[in-house]
Amino acid sequence: MLISEDHKVPLATVQIWDRVGSRDEVSGKSGLSHFLEHVMFKGIPKYGPKAFSKIIQKNGDVDNAMTTKDYTMCFEILSSDRIGISIDLEADRMSSLLVDPQETSAERDVVMEERRMRQEDDPENSLFERFIATSLMAHPYRRPVIG
Repeated sequence: MLISEDHKVPLATVQIWDRVGSRDEVSGKSGLSHFLEHVMFKGIPKYGPKAFSKIIQKNGDVDNAMTTKDYTMCFEILSSDRIGISIDLEADRMSSLLVDPQETSAERDVVMEERRMRQEDDPENSLFERFIATSLMAHPYRRPVIG
């Protein structure tokens, strides 16, 4: 854990970076890192299903995540006096994530819709995805992050 203090603003940002992204996936199974990013918000043992974001938001704070070809990152921005809440939630999530089959199935549909909206319904993004897949045929970066 790295903590860098700056007392100009009473905010804290907690970030968890995992060095796994679409480049680490198997051909034909792209999007698993992105999908897992979504599932990571669905349940933690100490607080239960769908509690992570609710607890963060209840405290007036923000959470989100992103996946790239090289990494997956989850973050929370919160009042600096509440940093313990974020660290506790992340510790619970990273040590024993709850994976409910019903929630997982529903989240799969969410990710598929996200892909439709961002890639398939957008000619420019669709063309760029094909260009990357064709031009990087022998490189793991050919796999789309979104799946």
